[in-house]
Amino acid sequence: SSRFSYERVFESMDDRLTRGGPLALKPAGHQISFNQTTDFSKPLTGFGNVTYQWDEAGNDKTTFFANLSIKTSSTWELSLGPRLSFNNAIAQYVGDEEDPEATNTYGARYIFGDLEQTTFSLDTRLNVTFTPDLTLELYAQPFIASGDYGALKELAAPGTFEFNEYGVDVGTVALDEDGDALIDPDGAGPAETFTVSNKDFNRVSLRGTGVLRWEWRPGSTLFLVWQQSRSQNEDYGDFDLSRDAGNLFEGDSYNVFMVKATYWLGS
Repeated sequence: SSRFSYERVFESMDDRLTRGGPLALKPAGHQISFNQTTDFSKPLTGFGNVTYQWDEAGNDKTTFFANLSIKTSSTWELSLGPRLSFNNAIAQYVGDEEDPEATNTYGARYIFGDLEQTTFSLDTRLNVTFTPDLTLELYAQPFIASGDYGALKELAAPGTFEFNEYGVDVGTVALDEDGDALIDPDGAGPAETFTVSNKDFNRVSLRGTGVLRWEWRPGSTLFLVWQQSRSQNEDYGDFDLSRDAGNLFEGDSYNVFMVKATYWLGS
């Protein structure tokens, strides 16, 4: 079956944009979504979704999601759930700097940056039934995200979604070899300079869980659990699936092993 939907979000005030600072305007936006579903009674089933969001300020986000389930036997089932999203934000919160000269925003400068972000993840599940009393559940989620920050700017005034870009609308900005930005918010004015560190990122992580369940007598069960997580951070800023996927196994791994047993005392 197929489904198409449209949502309209009206302009409102946003109490989260400045992370505890003054209210800002949340621009009116739109969302369209398309879903496609197959017959779930079949051995091979699937679900797909495409969603596109945009607003009147120029922000937009596209998300692709799918789920594929394979069950050709009553003893096992494999499920794959890839998700890919592209997010273009013109005002991603970076931080704030106290400055008595920033009278328009109550003595602090609320700093934002353009952001191009790509995120990919793959939920993988495998369930195996050896016998009615012995089962194995495996789960793994590789996750890759990259973010490339662009022009830095500050909120122009409370209650708005308007910004003054450093080096264009106000002040000056100079980048060093590490990508850190030295900002003079008012040029020759009295405001002090400050530094915004390079926010570009590439983050990869891999989480996995395995649960072996054995009901060794009616009502009494033994669980053997293994969990592993590993992650690594870089600051390339661009998305490269081949390179980033190769880094999934480079970070330090953390392993947790647990044993749980229940015993039925009834007759």
